[in-house]
Amino acid sequence: MACKHKFVFKGVNSYYRASSRYSWQYISIDSFFCEKCLFEQTVKKEVTLGDHQIPHNLPDWAVGITTKV
Repeated sequence: MACKHKFVFKGVNSYYRASSRYSWQYISIDSFFCEKCLFEQTVKKEVTLGDHQIPHNLPDWAVGITTKV
């Protein structure tokens, strides 16, 4: 019988790094697990922006990222 997954939030790993001389890449990896069968799933979000775009075009999920890699 197949599990009807009920996912629960496990944690988030988020960081930013330089992708070229004047652009930055913001990455957020959200982890979830099924509380019934313990299947794990991740959702990765990423965006690359230039220095002149960062204050205005940064998505809501990337605003709080402060860890630089």
